[in-house]
Amino acid sequence: MQCPVCGGEAQDVTEIPIKRRGIKCPSCGEYDVSGTVYDMMLQKLDKDARTRALNSARCSATPPGKRPFITKYDL
Repeated sequence: MQCPVCGGEAQDVTEIPIKRRGIKCPSCGEYDVSGTVYDMMLQKLDKDARTRALNSARCSATPPGKRPFITKYDL
């Protein structure tokens, strides 16, 4: 699969496909994306906006170091 943030080769590590998509990318690392954001919003953003969304999710991950989860609030 293609990483929805950087566009590089990635692995789909989804556990619950309805609620979120799990991504494992050599460049971006491991992260989750809300199903709604993945299906309807993320692909409409340019690469810089997608990178900012992932960085926002990293900053809001609790506890620090937890796998980031991109939601509509990170866009």
